[in-house]
Amino acid sequence: MSCDTQEATRECLGMNLDGNKEPVSLVESGVRSESEHLQVTIGATVPTGFEQTAAGEVREKLKSACRISKDRGKIYF
Repeated sequence: MSCDTQEATRECLGMNLDGNKEPVSLVESGVRSESEHLQVTIGATVPTGFEQTAAGEVREKLKSACRISKDRGKIYF
């Protein structure tokens, strides 16, 4: 899975959201330790009232420790 995460990170960093044609350079800073983790917060819009159901689905699909916060019509994980 870490290989997929690294590949996705490289693709995202290569995206250019400003509209100019220069690519974003990716610089890696050596070997990472096992205790170092990548942390990302993802927000999702859900139908109002289904926040708890969506949070349960996130826990089920990710099968890893994550913090989930809920707001009206939105979840963040």
